[in-house]
Amino acid sequence: MSSTTAIDGHILDEAAVWLMRLHAGDITEAQRRDWQQWCQRSPEHERAWQRAAQLGQTLSVIPPAIGKQVLQPRTSRRKAVKALSLLLAAGPAAWLGYRLLPLDEWRADYSSSVGQQRRIVLDDGTRLTLNTASAVDVIFDRQRRQINLRRGEILIDTAKDPQATPRPFLVQSAQGTMQALGTRFLVRQWPQASSIAVFEGAVRIQPATAGIPARTLQAGWQMRFDSAGMDAPQAADDSASAWSSGMLVADRLPLRALLAELGRYRHGQLGCDEQIAQLPVSGAFPIDNTDAALALLAHSLPVRLQYLTRYWVSVLPR
Repeated sequence: MSSTTAIDGHILDEAAVWLMRLHAGDITEAQRRDWQQWCQRSPEHERAWQRAAQLGQTLSVIPPAIGKQVLQPRTSRRKAVKALSLLLAAGPAAWLGYRLLPLDEWRADYSSSVGQQRRIVLDDGTRLTLNTASAVDVIFDRQRRQINLRRGEILIDTAKDPQATPRPFLVQSAQGTMQALGTRFLVRQWPQASSIAVFEGAVRIQPATAGIPARTLQAGWQMRFDSAGMDAPQAADDSASAWSSGMLVADRLPLRALLAELGRYRHGQLGCDEQIAQLPVSGAFPIDNTDAALALLAHSLPVRLQYLTRYWVSVLPR
C-alpha cells in the first residue's frame, strides 16, 4: 500500500501523542514497550509512525519558537495533538511550508543547520565559528561591533578594530552582554541561561537585569549566567571547543549527558535507558558521523543500540 494513502484519523491522533511523549525524553521503559507494541499493531499503525518519525525529524531542525509550540505544548495538550495530527495527515509538502514560516529565527544574518559547523570571517577580520543549529545577527556601525546570538553556540577569535577609534566588540545573548577584551572565547545559549568559556584575553560580562554588577572573566575560566546573576567561575574545559575540529571530547561524562550532546548533531530522537544513564564515558567522538560515534559507544560500553529508524534510536543495557 502506498505511503501516501490516507491514514485513519484516530491512528494519527495516537501517533501524535506518542510523538510528544517520546520527544519529552522522560518516557519509561514500560511506556517504550507500549509504544513499540502500538507500532506493530497493524500496517496502518506502522505507516502512521513512519510518518510521525519523518515529522519529528523535520521539527528537530526548527528553532524553539516553532518546535516547542507543537512538541512541548504550554496551553492545551488537545490542541497540540490536533496540530500534529493535521500535519501528519497533510504530509511532507505541508511540513516544508511549516518550516519556512517567516519567524525571526529564519531571518538571522548567519545560521547553521543541525550537524553543521560554519566558519565566517567578519569585516574587521574577526573569525566566527557557528556550531550545530546556531544563528546570529551581526551589527557593525560607527559605535560598536556586535553579534546577537539568537540560538546555539559560537566560537569567536576577535581581531583588532581597523578603525582609528576602536569600537567595542560585544556579544548579546538572551541573558546579557559580553564585551571582548582582545580575546578568543566560546558562548552558548541554553534555554534559561548563557555560558561562556574564555581561552585567551578576557571578557566583561553584564547580566541583563539593571543593577547587577559586571564581572570580568579571565582566560582559563568559564561561567554560566542568567539575566539576574552569575555563577562562580570554574576552570575552563580545554575541550569545550573541540567541536570546531569535528570532535566531541568526554572525560568521565555520564552517558545521558554525552548522548544529549551527540543529539545536538543529529536529527530525531536519541534516548537513554535509566539503568545506564550514569555510566561514565571518556573518549573522543566524531560529530560529523554520529552513527559511528554511537557504534563506538556500543563497542566500548555494556550497551546496545536499538534503531526503530535512523532518526529514532535508543541506547539500552546489553
